[in-house]
Amino acid sequence: MSEPTNQKTIESNSLLFLDCLSTPLISKTQNLDTSTGRIERRVAKNRRGRETAIKPVLSQEEDDAGELAGFIDYLATEIFGSLPEELRRLTYSTWLNTPSLQTTYTLPLPSTTITLLLNTMPVSLGNVACLCRACHSFVHQIASNEELARDWYTVEKLGEREDVMAFTKWVGRVRWKGR
Repeated sequence: MSEPTNQKTIESNSLLFLDCLSTPLISKTQNLDTSTGRIERRVAKNRRGRETAIKPVLSQEEDDAGELAGFIDYLATEIFGSLPEELRRLTYSTWLNTPSLQTTYTLPLPSTTITLLLNTMPVSLGNVACLCRACHSFVHQIASNEELARDWYTVEKLGEREDVMAFTKWVGRVRWKGR
């Protein structure tokens, strides 16, 4: 395959990958039931919640759709760029006519293929900071999803920020004062 055709295939596959990645992420944020295409309506059992619970502060200025689109684009670029060259330039006709590629890239993926793909992922995408609801809300006020994924992807890294240190000190006093 010639170089310009190869590059076109990679660009086309990149856009396809972006589309495939964005569909489940967008449906998750919309509580979309993928089997019916309807938005789920969740009814809270206790609308008031605990009296002492820390309620998340919601910013009216956030452009949620734009931020989500930027985050999805960031993830797709990072993940697709880290995939093996063979996979990035793979076409359906090549896959169909190559038994070894069918063995490697047919669902469910063999464990060796999964290991290969996971080992090529950027380190920051493998880390997730597990936070309580109050801290989670605060963190999303101080940084975009893209910044969090790129720069602040562990609790330790977040804890290095002065604003986070001040917040955790405050929330620690407020959250547990009733106990």
